[in-house]
Amino acid sequence: MSDFWQIVLGAFLAIVGGAANNELSEWRSRCRERKAVSISISDELTEIIQLLEKIKTVWEATHTLIPSYIKDLKTCTGAYDGLRQRLFLVKNEELRKDITTFYRDLKSAVNSDMRKAGSLSRSEDAQKEQSEIATKFINFISQADKIKSKLK
Repeated sequence: MSDFWQIVLGAFLAIVGGAANNELSEWRSRCRERKAVSISISDELTEIIQLLEKIKTVWEATHTLIPSYIKDLKTCTGAYDGLRQRLFLVKNEELRKDITTFYRDLKSAVNSDMRKAGSLSRSEDAQKEQSEIATKFINFISQADKIKSKLK
């Protein structure tokens, strides 16, 4: 084989090797990022579940909603807020939809019910409203657990 063809072959192998290395690096980076997104959302869901469990425990014991717990739920969505644009990394389309729907519904419930929670009124209407709010938040526990188990 002449020197010319050896040079051409060497250049071709260098180009192919460099491109393959770049693709492999990108693939590994996406895998790490996909895992980081799943872990971040899962950890945040654990925190949300703990707050929801507190709401449930207090409600069952005293039939009182603690407004600060509901307010804390609003601040517990930082990972999702920061990663929302990266959710495409979650391969399962149904799971992505479930995550988005869960957070949208949770934020909506927090925003609409934060001012109503913790009413000191013991009237029947006030108690009914508090019960509906508590039930709404308690029902988020199973949704969060379902999503968290799918993320693993």
